[in-house]
Amino acid sequence: MKPFMPIEISTPAHIALPPQYAFGLADTGAAVCSIPAEFAPLLNHNLRRVKAASIQGAGSIVQGFPHTVRLRALAMGLNGKVNYAATVFDTSAIPVHFVPGLPCVLIGVKDFLEYFVLTVDYPRQTFSLTR
Repeated sequence: MKPFMPIEISTPAHIALPPQYAFGLADTGAAVCSIPAEFAPLLNHNLRRVKAASIQGAGSIVQGFPHTVRLRALAMGLNGKVNYAATVFDTSAIPVHFVPGLPCVLIGVKDFLEYFVLTVDYPRQTFSLTR
């Protein structure tokens, strides 16, 4: 069981752009939130405009391109469906890293998980984030 949660990703500076949706993995080993690089053009981010930085995540040190996005954790109903109208947590604008080759959105400690108690219930195959 891996703790995935529905996430809305948007660019605060470009309100007119539609948000992107993905499932993010709560990764207590990731220092910061990271997003697969293929999301960058969808959010009007140009990775060539910034210098790559080394970040800890996905079990290793990787190169990421820092940008600012808004992340919203969305609620899941008891039926397992995403409730797009219900926000569990809204980061407003935070720095994240777009990482080439990253297989999924990683929800890291800084600016996100640091605000919660993450409980993983392996026998029931569930997890929760509480404040």
